[in-house]
Amino acid sequence: QDLILEPFGGQVFGMDARVTTRFTAYWGSMSILATIAFLFLGRRFPKLTNTRMSVIGVVSLMIAFAIFGVSAFAQIRWLVTPGLIVLGVGLGIWNVGTLGLMMDMSPAGRAGTFLGFWTLVVTIARGVGVSGGGILRDLAVALGGSLPVAYGAVFALGVIGLGISLWALRQVNIKTFKEEIAPVNTEKVLAASMD
Repeated sequence: QDLILEPFGGQVFGMDARVTTRFTAYWGSMSILATIAFLFLGRRFPKLTNTRMSVIGVVSLMIAFAIFGVSAFAQIRWLVTPGLIVLGVGLGIWNVGTLGLMMDMSPAGRAGTFLGFWTLVVTIARGVGVSGGGILRDLAVALGGSLPVAYGAVFALGVIGLGISLWALRQVNIKTFKEEIAPVNTEKVLAASMD
């Protein structure tokens, strides 16, 4: 969303740069608020597991990109702000849920390694998403010449990608994972790292 949303507002709706540069403030501040709220709620309500928060986050992100898609295809300007708010909330919930889920599924004594892998995967995915979104937008403009349709196609692809992520997330079973992974002797791991 980082590189697509601001040009989307400017090119489809003619918004000034002083308006579109605030987009990040909208979704960023909502992401921070949702992160804080769901950290609190996750500790307060045991049924709000990391898996459930991840699912809620991904569904929220799907809704946000669907809102942007409708906004683009139908050229409905007022949908942009609600889309930004839902995007931020979804990102905040997703961050809490998926980071917690990653910790839940890290073998004992290896959470740092898995956090490193997590960061690598997220960075690669962002790069592919940003470049893929830009390439799709440019191809759609070259083929059809319509900016609203081009941006709508990018947002629709985002909904599809998030739908695949939701399917993959539903395959995760922490209980089975913990039963299948042999516990790691932390003392041996630390002793081996000292050698």
